[in-house]
Amino acid sequence: MKKQLILSFPLVLFLLFSGLVTGQTELSVEKEVTPLFTTTEPLQVKLTYSNKEMRNKTNDSTYLDNVMEYQKEDGTWATIDVRLRARGNWRRKNCYFPPIKVKIKKKVAAGTIFEGNKNMKMVVPCLLQKQGDDKVLCELLAYRIYEILSPYHYKSRRLNIQLSEKRGKKIKEHSVEAFLIEDIDNVADRHEGNV
Repeated sequence: MKKQLILSFPLVLFLLFSGLVTGQTELSVEKEVTPLFTTTEPLQVKLTYSNKEMRNKTNDSTYLDNVMEYQKEDGTWATIDVRLRARGNWRRKNCYFPPIKVKIKKKVAAGTIFEGNKNMKMVVPCLLQKQGDDKVLCELLAYRIYEILSPYHYKSRRLNIQLSEKRGKKIKEHSVEAFLIEDIDNVADRHEGNV
């Protein structure tokens, strides 16, 4: 415990110091962020898909059509048509849940919390264990820390997913922690850059 405290002290000093320096030198106002990423509150989501199909029937250009349910701020549920595919290499081959690329058509996202987000990455646990959720939350924390440290960063949004996994004729229910990472094009637009 003492060793962890000693090792974490320089990190705390660095975070405090970098926050002070950033506050003194930053002259620009934060550019507009899409509605999905303006809050850190977890978004409740329901998805149904087959891990086997996700791995075997998708590639860089092939997506699976799907419907995602999400809970709006007033507590009601809404649906949105999405296209999903597995992404990555190592996790795709070795994890129970492959990482997912989410694609939403502009006209479908219009008027929803997803407006302005066309391509997003969804980070899900690798394994079915409780530690899988913990590791996803640690990865999310790394993104959130980077948002504080650098003016050039991806926005992220935590998800609580009720996942219904199709396994032949059966459906297995999972409750997993996950998060979305915003589209690189949105990051570039926000900072007047190019991809």
